[in-house]
Amino acid sequence: MQIVLLLLASSLMAAFLLIRIMTGQGGYQNLFLVTPKIANSAGYDIETIEKINEEKFMLTYEIISEKNVTALHSTYDVALIGTNYTYPFVLGYNMLVGGFFTKDAQDFKSKFVVLNEKGAFETFGSLDIIGNEVLIDGNPYSVVGVINDGDEDKRNLYIPATCLAKTANTFITALDYDNGISEEYVKNEYKQIGINETRYEMINLDLISKIIQEKFWAAWEIVLGAAVILFLLKSLLVLVDKAHKSKLLFKDFYLHELLREKPAEIAGMAGAGIVAAAALGALFWLVLDIFKKSLKWGSAGELQGFATDSFNLGFLHNMTIYTNTVFAAFIIIFTLFFLSILKSKVEASLICRA
Repeated sequence: MQIVLLLLASSLMAAFLLIRIMTGQGGYQNLFLVTPKIANSAGYDIETIEKINEEKFMLTYEIISEKNVTALHSTYDVALIGTNYTYPFVLGYNMLVGGFFTKDAQDFKSKFVVLNEKGAFETFGSLDIIGNEVLIDGNPYSVVGVINDGDEDKRNLYIPATCLAKTANTFITALDYDNGISEEYVKNEYKQIGINETRYEMINLDLISKIIQEKFWAAWEIVLGAAVILFLLKSLLVLVDKAHKSKLLFKDFYLHELLREKPAEIAGMAGAGIVAAAALGALFWLVLDIFKKSLKWGSAGELQGFATDSFNLGFLHNMTIYTNTVFAAFIIIFTLFFLSILKSKVEASLICRA
């Protein structure tokens, strides 16, 4: 039974490691999400949002619609995304070919389009597509670049949001603490245009990403804590045995005589006490650290399902669900494994003492 539980716990730790690695590569560092609490909420006009982008801090947004577009005399289903020129800079996306559309292109509503890698290959069969045209709603858009947006499932086409007569309601900001762009500063600036925490979720994506990774380390702290408990129990048994022997010696010797005649016995008892105290201190630190982590986890906010349609946040949403599931399963299975080990140790100790 112990072997089965150990194998299950080890498998969960391996899954945890994979989730941690994948999340760490997600590129959520210093990103702050603002999204409505209710799906399909009314958005804000682009001009208002761009004023913040120009004067306060760098932000971006996505206005997503499903479209049929034409390229090379063929029709394709795509995700048409209206956004602004700071999009790749905020999200840290790299251009594979060409560049993203500029501020001037956005201001003048230029008919430019950027494709993601999947869109480029499935539409044109190549990344070398600069200057080609895509017909969107019957209007020709000139391809100016190919972006690596990390989306391997959808053909994404990016155009200036000013070309769409729509509003945006979900935003991502790049926090920059060194230059005063903190979470609180961003919240206050959004409040100036009516975006507040009553109607909007404001979520630190960097913090959520770090929490996923922290839970991996918390799982290791639980393993270490279990090992410390077993070591502490062994140390206490040694200490009790040493104390019992010393008690017998005190019947025949004064303390100064013991120190002179049997220093090893006194040193052994003192050493056992120090080891037990150190183990108890280590256990207290581990419990306190896990408790502090858990408090932070509860204050991070939660990605709602409808908010994951934008910015490829479905990945982070899924990783959060997987992490919570794996963490809960690991605690249950490892607790059962630890209790079985503890029972075996206690039974063996009782047999030895008998």
